[in-house]
Amino acid sequence: MDETTYYRASPMWLREGEETTWDAIQDGQLLDAAAHAEVKSAEERVLSFRYRVLKRSLDFGCASILSAILLPAAVVIAACIKLTSKGPVIYREKRIGRYGVPFTIFKFRTMHTKAQLSELLGKEFTREQLASWRTDRKNDRDPRITAVGQFLRRWSLDELPQLLNVIRGDMSLVGPRPVVQAERDRFGSYGGDLYDLALPGISGLWQVSGRSDLSFDKRVDLDSQYAREWGISRDLWILLRTLPAVLSKRGAY
Repeated sequence: MDETTYYRASPMWLREGEETTWDAIQDGQLLDAAAHAEVKSAEERVLSFRYRVLKRSLDFGCASILSAILLPAAVVIAACIKLTSKGPVIYREKRIGRYGVPFTIFKFRTMHTKAQLSELLGKEFTREQLASWRTDRKNDRDPRITAVGQFLRRWSLDELPQLLNVIRGDMSLVGPRPVVQAERDRFGSYGGDLYDLALPGISGLWQVSGRSDLSFDKRVDLDSQYAREWGISRDLWILLRTLPAVLSKRGAY
């Protein structure tokens, strides 16, 4: 991440649009006390009654209702996954939760198993396509993703099982995008401290702002902004924008 340019992902006391580099932050050339004050302010927000009680009540109530409404759809999706590819219906993976505590996230499986992928690579792709994919893991279509998985990802339906994570208290309906440890390590001290304060969310600023079309740095920026500015009204605003974002399919791949 050397020489990466940061904007609001850096402490917000930097002037809007003023550039700084990661090296400058690491070398302590910026005002650490001001950054600490921002993290402290964000911590007070997420330790407040509104966050601990109102947000949890909203999460549990809405997730329970949505789970009951979407159960028939989930059964159909599970059957499609089971009938069209080998492997489990539910994909489980360790993600980093609040305060850096790992938890198991649930998703509908959208990828082939390793054994099945090896077989498919030899049958369905030309030598040139294989060379391209093995070099940079990019192609016209990702060979790891099943046909059903492509549909689920396009409409974000693979994330429906995360409602169980919300009910269990591992996640929230709205929050920073849940990340693996390798991604968390790239956040740095400032972005990482802010990320650790809030519960990861099914939706969030990243999801309603372009999702995978955005750079990693922009994602850190939005997650940091969410922690700094959290409020019930902000969560409701993001929830209202989630459905239009899903329907637009922008950045969904």
